[in-house]
Amino acid sequence: MGGVAGSDVRAVIVRLTKKGTVWATLRRGTFYAAVPAGHNVRTVVKVLTDGSHTSFTATRSR
Repeated sequence: MGGVAGSDVRAVIVRLTKKGTVWATLRRGTFYAAVPAGHNVRTVVKVLTDGSHTSFTATRSR
């Protein structure tokens, strides 16, 4: 799972099905997280530099 984090993002948390969570690697305004086999991405949470959170539901591309 990867995407654009933006300059105001301090961390990205990827919430998975089956009670899993992965902290993404941030690099140059982008993020990447390896999703373990047998899990799907449920929600992506971005932690901003001011401490607030923003999240979105991930959908599978078709």
